[in-house]
Amino acid sequence: MEELITKRNKDVVTFFESLEELIVCLEDTFEETRPLLNAERYLTDKEVSDRLKVSRRTLQDYPAPVLGI
Repeated sequence: MEELITKRNKDVVTFFESLEELIVCLEDTFEETRPLLNAERYLTDKEVSDRLKVSRRTLQDYPAPVLGI
């Protein structure tokens, strides 16, 4: 006799749990990923300030040639 598949079925529950995990992973990836401009990836002001170990406000005062702009 064939079993009736419902939303309480173990396989269905496992499938939807896996789907939820995938959705969370994709959302995290899309939040962290920025589009490329002319095949180059540019840093945000936060990323630059973290790498230079200065505040974002201090970064605003840096002259453009120092930053390679």
